[in-house]
Amino acid sequence: MTVLDLLYFSGQQQAPTVPTPSQPSVVLQNLSSIGTFIAAVANVGLVVFALVQLWLLRRQVNLAQDQTKAATEAVEAARDSVDASRSAVVESARIRVDERAPRVVALMEAPRWPALIDETRSMMPGGGELRLWHHRSLAQSAEASPAEPFVFPRDENWFMWFRINGVLVNEGAGTARVRLDGEAHFIEGSSPLIPRESNIPVPPPVGTLDRQEYLLRSGESALFEWAYGHPLKEWADAYENPNPPNPFSAAFLVVTVFDYFEHGVMDHIYIETGCRPIVPVPNAHGQWTVPQDSAEVAQGLTVYPTRRTYRSEPRGDMKPPPWEEVYREWNKKHYPS
Repeated sequence: MTVLDLLYFSGQQQAPTVPTPSQPSVVLQNLSSIGTFIAAVANVGLVVFALVQLWLLRRQVNLAQDQTKAATEAVEAARDSVDASRSAVVESARIRVDERAPRVVALMEAPRWPALIDETRSMMPGGGELRLWHHRSLAQSAEASPAEPFVFPRDENWFMWFRINGVLVNEGAGTARVRLDGEAHFIEGSSPLIPRESNIPVPPPVGTLDRQEYLLRSGESALFEWAYGHPLKEWADAYENPNPPNPFSAAFLVVTVFDYFEHGVMDHIYIETGCRPIVPVPNAHGQWTVPQDSAEVAQGLTVYPTRRTYRSEPRGDMKPPPWEEVYREWNKKHYPS
């Protein structure tokens, strides 16, 4: 081996190793992967944190709703308690008032038969006209008879009317002032509803006669007479058109009762009677007659439960009479306004 060969070989052994150009790229890739992993872990942590916060927030909302519900229930319970206490106080006051108040009940007899016919009238009397129960009104009226049929339209405006006796009894502890409306007035006489040896006297009037108020002390009774009627054409309409309930077959009376106390009571007694007193004559067009026997006449009479108003309580709107509901459909049909 020559000297040149040795030198060449020696140079080959001691030459430094030159790094390959791919090594820095690998390191950077590894660092990038590590960064991406850390960022993903951080994102997962943020998502978990957000979910935890959302769960906690929802829990707080549910707790707030429960607290609100509990508070609402507590307010409603308090309101119910106040209402119950107020009702108890009102009921206690009513009991004390009722103990000293009058309690008037109405007892009614059956309408007298036969009915009366007045050819000079065509309707119920108005203000200033002759009352039905006046002796002159009785003198100009005649008893209806099946022997004399009514011919329409000649007789359709004749007035057919009835009289009914009733009794008022004060079963309460206090003295009552009583007022009758319409064609009703107190009379002296007797009634099978109140058996007694002597006649029932007319109760004494209170104040001026125009007030039409009478005194009924505790335990006392009073007899009254009520008159009502319709023209024949209305009685016929009630027979031909009974449904919906037809007011042409009915009459109405209101008895008002009140006492003397500032914190007393006012009672309204509502009385209704109904009748179909005429029937068509068979095989005779336009002719009507009354039945032979009163048992053949369709009649009804109702004394509605008494409505009591306490002066110490707000009245508000007064309820309409109970018969308004009965005839509501008929009135709506004939008086739509």
